[in-house]
Amino acid sequence: MTFNDESWKKLESKLPAGERISACLIFPELSRRLYAGLDSSKQRHLLIPLSENEEEYNDSKSRGLTITTRDLVVLGFEVKRYIDITCHEDSGYIVFDIIGKEIAEKLDSGKSKEVI
Repeated sequence: MTFNDESWKKLESKLPAGERISACLIFPELSRRLYAGLDSSKQRHLLIPLSENEEEYNDSKSRGLTITTRDLVVLGFEVKRYIDITCHEDSGYIVFDIIGKEIAEKLDSGKSKEVI
């Protein structure tokens, strides 16, 4: 039940080109709605798929993180809207992983409004 540097290294071995993100479920035993991803610049992402009735969320004021809503194709499925939380500072990786676990726990507990 840990997603750590080894997990990120596995994603790094599948580093995408261009504007793509390589992604996998981060804590499948906790949630089937949270993906971890790496882009071609090796920036870490947490991706949360949104249903049609869920609101978009954007925040660029947080230090070291940005949160945007955008359309992505994950694991070859159809285009879907995702909340994309991006970590911009290497020094924040440990906290970013902890945030990911807390998000996974809340997503499947029916507390998705409290996630962000």
